[in-house]
Amino acid sequence: MEGNKMSIKEEDTPHRDGPSWTIVGRYGTFAEADIKRIELKADTDLQVKVHYYDARQPKGYIVKERLDPSKQIVKAPRRKKKKRK
Repeated sequence: MEGNKMSIKEEDTPHRDGPSWTIVGRYGTFAEADIKRIELKADTDLQVKVHYYDARQPKGYIVKERLDPSKQIVKAPRRKKKKRK
């Protein structure tokens, strides 16, 4: 059994969430949502997805988009000001 051990790779950088997804539109069928997704996917700086949503009535598909996190400029975190005594 010792030959089946898997090595766990620990990363030095913690996971950070990317930018939030925004809803572009709601559609009744996947075909309509897919057409909108293909139109938006022409822009290479965007990530686009179709999400099936059945928690609300009527059930349908939602097209969501966001800026590609790998192409965004990463801003350095702000430093806190030192308090004077």
